[in-house]
Amino acid sequence: MSLIRIKPVSSAAGMLRRLIPLFMLLLLSMMLPVTAQAMSDPDKLAQLDSDTQKTEQSAGDKKAPREAFDHLSTGFMLDGQHANLECSSCHIKGVFKGTPNTCTACHSSSSIIPASTKASDHINSSNNCESCHNPGSWSDVSKVDHDEVTGSCVSCHNNQIAFGKQSDHPPASDNCEDCHATSGWQTSSFDHTGIENNCVSCHNGVKATGKAANHIPVNNVCEDCHRPTNFSDLSLWNHPDNGSNCSSCHNGSFNTSGKPGNHIPSSNSCEDCHTINTWSGAKFDHTGATNCVSCHNGSLATGKGSGHFNTSNTCEACHSSSSWSPVTQVDHDEVNGTCESCHNGTRATGKSSSHIPSSNSCVECHDPNRGWADANFTHPAGVTNCASCHNGTTATGKNSAHINTTNSCESCHTPSSWSPVTQVDHSQVNGSCESCHNGTTATGKNSSHINTTNNCTACHTSAAWSPVTRVDHTEVNGTCSSCHNGTIAIGKSANHIQSANTCEDCHNTISFTDGTFDHSGVTDGCSACHNGSTATGKNSAHINTTNACEACHTPTAWSPVTRVDHTQVNGTCSNCHNGTTATGKNSSHINTSNNCEACHTSTIWSPVTRVDHNEVQGTCASCHNGSVATGKSANHVPSSNSCEDCHNPEQGWAEAVFDHASTTANCATCHNGSTATGKNSGHINTTNSCESCHVNTNWTPVTQVDHAEVLGSCNSCHNGTTATGKNTSHINSTNNCEACHTPTTWSPVTRVDHTEVNGSCSSCHNGTLATGKGASHINSSSNCEACHTPTTWSPVTRVDHAEVNGSCSSCHNGSLATGKGSSHINSSSNCEACHTPTTWSPVTRVDHAEVNGTCFSCHNGSIALGKSANHVQSSNTCEDCHNTTSFTGAAFDHSGVTGNCSSCHNGTTATGKNATHINSTNSCESCHTPTTWSPVTRVDHTEVNGSCSSCHNGSIATGKNTSHINTTNSCESCHSSTSWSPVTTVDHNEVNGSCSNCHNGTLATGKNSTHINTTNNCEACHTPTTWSPVTRVDHAEVNGTCSSCHNGTIALGKSANHIQSGNTCDDCHNTTSFTGAVFDHSNVTGSCSSCHNGTTATGKNSSHINTTNNCEACHTPTTWTPVTRVDHAEVNGTCSSCHNGTIALGKSANHIQSSNTCDDCHNTTSFTGAVFDHSGVTGSCSSCHNGTTATGKNSSHINTTNNCESCHTPVSWTPVTRVDHAEVNGTCSSCHNGTIALGKSANHIQSSNTCDDCHNTTSFTGAVFDHSGVTGSCSSCHNGTTATGKNATHINTTNNCESCHTPVSWIPVTRVDHTEVNGTCSSCHNGTIAMGKSANHIQSGNTCDDCHNTNSWADAVFDHSGVTGSCSSCHNGTTATGKNGTHINSSNVCEACHSSVAWVPVVRVDHAEVNGTCNTCHNGVIATGKSANHIQSSNTCDDCHNTNSWLGASFNHDNVSPGTCESCHNGSTATGKPGNHFVTTVACDECHNTTSFVGINFNHSSGSYPGDHRANPGCNACHTSNSETIPWPTPAYAPDCAGCHANDFRPNKHEGDTVSTARNCAGSCHRQSRSEHSVRDRNWD
Repeated sequence: MSLIRIKPVSSAAGMLRRLIPLFMLLLLSMMLPVTAQAMSDPDKLAQLDSDTQKTEQSAGDKKAPREAFDHLSTGFMLDGQHANLECSSCHIKGVFKGTPNTCTACHSSSSIIPASTKASDHINSSNNCESCHNPGSWSDVSKVDHDEVTGSCVSCHNNQIAFGKQSDHPPASDNCEDCHATSGWQTSSFDHTGIENNCVSCHNGVKATGKAANHIPVNNVCEDCHRPTNFSDLSLWNHPDNGSNCSSCHNGSFNTSGKPGNHIPSSNSCEDCHTINTWSGAKFDHTGATNCVSCHNGSLATGKGSGHFNTSNTCEACHSSSSWSPVTQVDHDEVNGTCESCHNGTRATGKSSSHIPSSNSCVECHDPNRGWADANFTHPAGVTNCASCHNGTTATGKNSAHINTTNSCESCHTPSSWSPVTQVDHSQVNGSCESCHNGTTATGKNSSHINTTNNCTACHTSAAWSPVTRVDHTEVNGTCSSCHNGTIAIGKSANHIQSANTCEDCHNTISFTDGTFDHSGVTDGCSACHNGSTATGKNSAHINTTNACEACHTPTAWSPVTRVDHTQVNGTCSNCHNGTTATGKNSSHINTSNNCEACHTSTIWSPVTRVDHNEVQGTCASCHNGSVATGKSANHVPSSNSCEDCHNPEQGWAEAVFDHASTTANCATCHNGSTATGKNSGHINTTNSCESCHVNTNWTPVTQVDHAEVLGSCNSCHNGTTATGKNTSHINSTNNCEACHTPTTWSPVTRVDHTEVNGSCSSCHNGTLATGKGASHINSSSNCEACHTPTTWSPVTRVDHAEVNGSCSSCHNGSLATGKGSSHINSSSNCEACHTPTTWSPVTRVDHAEVNGTCFSCHNGSIALGKSANHVQSSNTCEDCHNTTSFTGAAFDHSGVTGNCSSCHNGTTATGKNATHINSTNSCESCHTPTTWSPVTRVDHTEVNGSCSSCHNGSIATGKNTSHINTTNSCESCHSSTSWSPVTTVDHNEVNGSCSNCHNGTLATGKNSTHINTTNNCEACHTPTTWSPVTRVDHAEVNGTCSSCHNGTIALGKSANHIQSGNTCDDCHNTTSFTGAVFDHSNVTGSCSSCHNGTTATGKNSSHINTTNNCEACHTPTTWTPVTRVDHAEVNGTCSSCHNGTIALGKSANHIQSSNTCDDCHNTTSFTGAVFDHSGVTGSCSSCHNGTTATGKNSSHINTTNNCESCHTPVSWTPVTRVDHAEVNGTCSSCHNGTIALGKSANHIQSSNTCDDCHNTTSFTGAVFDHSGVTGSCSSCHNGTTATGKNATHINTTNNCESCHTPVSWIPVTRVDHTEVNGTCSSCHNGTIAMGKSANHIQSGNTCDDCHNTNSWADAVFDHSGVTGSCSSCHNGTTATGKNGTHINSSNVCEACHSSVAWVPVVRVDHAEVNGTCNTCHNGVIATGKSANHIQSSNTCDDCHNTNSWLGASFNHDNVSPGTCESCHNGSTATGKPGNHFVTTVACDECHNTTSFVGINFNHSSGSYPGDHRANPGCNACHTSNSETIPWPTPAYAPDCAGCHANDFRPNKHEGDTVSTARNCAGSCHRQSRSEHSVRDRNWD
């Protein structure tokens, strides 16, 4: 059997065979989705437009394809004219990405979009078209956004493009913007700077505002009076020097002031008094004037001010007409009133500040005839306030030895008998008692006084020194028992517990009864006292324990009990831990008996270290399920939950016995080296499909090897040691056996993988060992590998021209090999000039010397790259600018260019403005010239964008010089680009700093000589926009006093009726509000009456009581009325002269019978508390105080007997220091009701008024309260004030005590109502106050209520959203629920498939975490298995599929039986033969192989094959019908040579033979053995 290798042919059939791969590629491209082409195929885009038009023409509401697309989803809405455009109008050549979406990107000459551009006569503007235009209509411009217009106003507003200046416009330059603004044309602001005359040429009432109708009649031109820059500034007006005839204008008719209505009677000769320089400050010549008051009457002219003292109207008596002020002499004959009406310290010198208090009747002490200083003072009876004079200054005061007292001398002394002092008023003594009562100055403590400090007032009062009603123990020295010894003070009672005398160990001085026992030193033996007799013992609810209280309680914190010493508890655990007395088994406890001790210990209850399974009820799995107790581990073999099937608790859990007989899963799911023993180290490299070679009933020895499960190469085993290797006659090759052999059919070898053969091709293919080069092979070296490949020898897909001899055209002439195609450019045949043999195409360079024709004949955009879309507009004569040596660097002749530069020089078509170019429009030619581009000799500022400072910053162009004033960089605010200097206007909004920085008299005009004295902070009063007139004055910036300006000349001064005062205005006034002056009396040193005398200021009215003039004795200057006290020392007359029931309160109707000499009993210091001397009274009180003779018990007196002495004493009737309750009638509450006597305090607990239910009269404290009848809340009393509240160690809760406590048994607390607890769970449940997290709690924060709630602790809901660790760190079957028994075999990386937010259903499976083979899950039960139409295969899914992508399986055909391809490749199960396949019944693998389906290799093994041919014809040379059935040309001679070559028979060459006799040409003559006639001999004939 010979092997025929197909070789290249030059026939048409050979060409067809070479085109077959191209046809297959074309067919593949036709199968691609059409949508993939529409994005880049202009024909498809055109088809979309065509389909849209067809749909639009058809009837119905069906949307056209283009309408079905929402163009707004791209971010660009198709509205207006855009909605009518074809898609291809913008999406050039079908390219969507990068399509421009701004106006200027499409509507410009440089755009690839064929859209209209700005017309040549368009106004000069930016490219922001949308500022003026809209998509609906380009020509419908409803507004012009002047911000986008570049250039000056007049470039448009010239009455051609847009309206310009009207014919009646005032003469002006064309710089409209000097006056107008683009935001509002009408409100213009004309800069008059530089205009000095001829105002009327505009201001004539027609072109601009002229003189008003009420303008004064003048012939002057405007600028004689007005300033062009400030029209209202009339400072230029120069009144005629003679100042005559003022009233011709100042007559009230014109816009000028005339004489006001209150002008004094005078002629109209204004200039007699006034001057033309300043109207105010007129000077009147009073020479010879008399009778001042005829004018100076307060109406016509200023009269006497309100502060003028009381005089006649003869002004001349004191004043003179030539010098009105100051008055140098006073004619007292013209003065009305007393001395003090003037001499009050304000109008004239009054009493000095050191004058003693007295009335204002100067003549009482002074005698004008003797002299003012020689006064004589007599103390009247009843004088008080001695210290007002006797202060050591006015008169002698207290000497140095005087005790420390107030200045109320009269409290102890009397004016008539100053010394000796007969009584001391202690209320006037300053300092402590002991400062006097020290045994020297006055009597001190006697020898029997208890040991105390010297702070007498701590226990005594000056009003009632003895008896002492209270003892301040903080002042007592020594221990408690030094006094409380039963003699000096009460000691321990007879029933006091045995103790030392250190009272303060338990008691305190604040509340003796609330003793607190300090248990801190007590360590044991609680029950010695707490036995129910000596002290409270265990209550009836106490658990059964020994008496070792300290085992559980601590003396410092008895309750709650934080620990229980179970060694002291009697009975079994369940006696207490039954769910009632103490916590019992919780709901999650395993099912057991109640024998707690079997597993727990009282010393370490949790965790449980052992479990006595004899006490456990139920099966193993009822506990060992991964939740209650450890269940099957993650790597446990798949099994049921019947643990007892394999494990035996008696023998040990680990010694399990497994029965494989019923195992159906694959071995490796368990025998993986972890779950169970896996392959040992000496095992050959295989898959984990153990059952392919082993059987579970008899594992060893292995009787057969399934090579499909063996991994690695053949020689890893077949190496002559492990298994048989290559024999000695094997060809020289690598050890890659499978390259040629297959494990299923080792021999014979049906193919040779030449990549595994060592040596060159020619070492075998030399014509002897194997076929060599044929006679028709091109002239080349013997290096076959240069062109052929061992895997695909023919056809040759590449030619290594380095091995070919001769020039290109010697072969590539269109006959021997492909020559220049019809589309080849016109060139010589010197192929090497452009092509290289190693890389023929694409051509990387063109030698233009070998090209015929002009540039454009090739560079036309079809054959070769032509002008780009953004090429400048030009002819097709490329060589005008370019040359073939270097296409770039073209030299362009700009001399004939008429368009604007930027149409080309836009940065795309040609270089545009560089990054450092100033910001300007694209009108390059405004500054540059095409012939001499650089340097620029001029700058057209109308083309420059941005502010001046963006260029003129000192770097790009000259900026502000050093002498420039401090301003912002907004140059254009003051300068203009057309006329930079001089500056005609300054925009002060752009000037930095204060006004005075410039307006300092040097840089700019400063303050003139008449300016008031101020700081340089001009802007405090002026504004830059309206400098004059000043509308406000910031007095904070004015220097000097008020009167330096407010003097009646510069500014308004004091009015004529101002009170007589100095010029220090701010004593009373302020600059915020001048009116509403406030007079400060605090510095007044004289008496009130010096002013308030009824003349100068209001004095005493007629109803005032008869007093001295010492007003301040009763009144205060700050609060004059009402009078809160009366200084009786200033009242004249007897008490009854006022206290007569009319003027002041008199004797009441029930006053005891007495004379009107009130001061027999009463005094003026305190009218009440009259002093009656009872020292001589011997009878009982009630004998007089019976309500008739003397005051008896009043109506509010408590109900008692008449034995007054039981409670009162005659020497100190009130207050009552004790009450003898034996004399009191009625119940406690009849007096103790909060009115008569101290009742229940505001914080008293809620109770009835039967006080003696709890209290007794012997000792009110130490009450015993019966809680049984209490209905209110505990905290209403037990709030820490009314009664004992929560102690410091109490947990943070509300005050709803009864939620946890009961009144009958307050402690211990048996339950906690958590709804009443404040704070977080962990603030109590911290393991100290209350049980905290157990040792096996999952790792978490202390915010318990994230998962738990107080209603049910066990039903926790865990929020996984904040979990960062792995799931299995908790969900391990112990800490939290783990994988259940039906979970697939996987790793513990739960989060690979599950999410903490939604655990089920699982939306994805990460197969990298799944253990076992695919079919352990994909078996049609657990997960989707093989479909019904799956090809027949084993269950090892991963032989073909992978977990990343199930589709696109890669099938290993190595184990497929020969001749069975079509069992799958039938067009249904797998891809079958295409429709144009060669018609044959031969099995697929006769021509194809599973490694590479293309590259047919067919062996004509049939006996009908006529043998080798000289010309090595192609397949279709014989199989002309594309079928294995050959249509023989001469069927009668088939299958011999003559069947095809009968017509080639030459009778003259075949003497004696016929076609029939010589039908087998090769067998008859043309044989290999006969050299003269051989089918391999090219010259056989």
